[in-house]
Amino acid sequence: MIFIAGGRATAHPITETGMQGIFGIMKMIAVLVAAIVVGNWFFSELKKAKATGAFWYQPYLTIPGILVILAVLSPLILRMLGVL
Repeated sequence: MIFIAGGRATAHPITETGMQGIFGIMKMIAVLVAAIVVGNWFFSELKKAKATGAFWYQPYLTIPGILVILAVLSPLILRMLGVL
């Protein structure tokens, strides 16, 4: 990157803290994309179960349903284990 300071252009390398910030943002984006994918997958299972007239708990017994349950319960589980 080139910065102009005092009328003079200087090259400024990306600092270590800047790279950590970029990687942090990339991690957040990856988690959000994964949450969207699993959420849509679960929602399609929910619609499929409603269309077939299955029991209300049937979508929760599928892979995306189990992932949703684990995601919701993970703070409680980590708290019980003493990690948080």
